[in-house]
Amino acid sequence: FFSTKMEEEPSKVLHMRNVTPEVSQADLQGLCSSFGKVENVLILRDKNQALVQMDSIASASQVMTFFSGGQAEVAGRRIYIKFSRHQQLSGKAGTPISQGSILLVSMSNPSYDIRSVLQITAELLYQVFAPYGQVLKIVVIQKDTVENRKQALIQYDKHETAEQAKTYLQGQNVYVGTTVYFSLDIQYSNLDDLTVKQNTPTSMVFSPQPQAPAVAQPNMQQFGQPAGAQQLDPQQQLQMQQMQMQQMQQMQQMQQMQQMQQMQQQLAPQQLQGQQFAQQQQQPQQFTPQQFNQQFSPQQYSQQQ
Repeated sequence: FFSTKMEEEPSKVLHMRNVTPEVSQADLQGLCSSFGKVENVLILRDKNQALVQMDSIASASQVMTFFSGGQAEVAGRRIYIKFSRHQQLSGKAGTPISQGSILLVSMSNPSYDIRSVLQITAELLYQVFAPYGQVLKIVVIQKDTVENRKQALIQYDKHETAEQAKTYLQGQNVYVGTTVYFSLDIQYSNLDDLTVKQNTPTSMVFSPQPQAPAVAQPNMQQFGQPAGAQQLDPQQQLQMQQMQMQQMQQMQQMQQMQQMQQMQQQLAPQQLQGQQFAQQQQQPQQFTPQQFNQQFSPQQYSQQQ
């Protein structure tokens, strides 16, 4: 239990405890947004704790005043709240986390452990995050500290593109195929730069794309639509990617069916000949009266004798 003693120095950052996996980033934002603007939410899943930064000390104080006992009910859980000793959430270089360019991405599925059914690679995540801006580096975290969850770090070229990706992808489901999917929980990392010693399936540096726009707005021509058509926003781009993956699977299934049909057509004449031969062997030989007389004439019979 966290007390709210007078010696606690007010801060615009609130420290919350008992933030279990059932409690989402959106739940904490909803809890505090009525008292002011929520600038950032940092969830420490390994410790079941969270830090929520408000826009001012006054807003944070209103949260503490409303929850006078330092307790709140969120997603069926009792959350304990107090002022944080941090006056601002910042990275190692002192830059505010909310202005960073590195995202900490958590991927999970409540129905099954995605680690056992899907291999999360840097290339896979690049397909998801690249439409929203220039991705510089991706590192898939190999240490699994929480069951049924995988984490990765995505570094963009600047804060604006990272913010755009976070805005559009937070809480979204990403399908790999038609049945396997994972949900995204995204927050800013406190790191200022990612270190990638060499490219591997789980850590990769991506080459800059000079011709890419500063704010990614993929156009319909990339997906077989006429030039000059209406541009897709990032949310539509994500849906388009999922549709493309499903279409590719359907095409592969159709190709397999066509190959099987071709094989059946090639085998059909041989099977038909075999069936006809078998039928001929089973059917009694039939003759016309003239053929019978020629075949079994008395003269031929006497010659055979």
